[in-house]
Amino acid sequence: MTKITEQKSVIWVLIIIIAVTALVLSLNSDSSSTATKVTETTQTASSTQNFGFMTPAEWPGTSRALAAIQSLTPEQTFDFGIVADPQNTDLYYFEATSPDAKFPSRRLHSFYAYNNQDYTFERIYRLTLGPVLEFDGLSSDAIVDLHVIGVDADKLIVLAQNADTSPGPCTEVLTLGREADDQDYEMLSLDLLDPYQTGLQPYSVPEEIYSKALEKQSNCVIN
Repeated sequence: MTKITEQKSVIWVLIIIIAVTALVLSLNSDSSSTATKVTETTQTASSTQNFGFMTPAEWPGTSRALAAIQSLTPEQTFDFGIVADPQNTDLYYFEATSPDAKFPSRRLHSFYAYNNQDYTFERIYRLTLGPVLEFDGLSSDAIVDLHVIGVDADKLIVLAQNADTSPGPCTEVLTLGREADDQDYEMLSLDLLDPYQTGLQPYSVPEEIYSKALEKQSNCVIN
């Protein structure tokens, strides 16, 4: 009788140990799952920005994309920059310019979203500019160049530049258009969700991005 009681006690002890072990493993699993979710959320949040633009010479899709948009409007050309969507690396944004046959001092500026996987494209926004007060920060007689230089969440970041000016070889584009009295550059944004609702609006480069660009500019050495 004593042996049977001892055997039952041992069995109950084993059952309790197994139950406690299972509970601990379950809690660890939940904790690991929670940590993974937090990491994923952080990565998603940081992946909504891309300020790494390319020139046409750097982008492999330049020739095909240019031929595609010229089928829509002939004589279009594009300069820097070309920016990949931070959440869809097959999607690229750029601006193209074509002359106005009736008014030589005015040019058509078209913004495109181009899929480098299936080669489809969409003109998401267009406007015609001439030497007039289109943007408050620029000189009133400036002919304006527009450059796509980044994506910030649902905004396309655009640099407006006086076509007659050229920054120095060490100039970082993300530092331009920041001074209130700058009549040659202005930083703008275009709402990708509804571009025609507000058009191009003033934009400030995030402080962290600006500081890194300024530091890189300061450390530039011309050989």
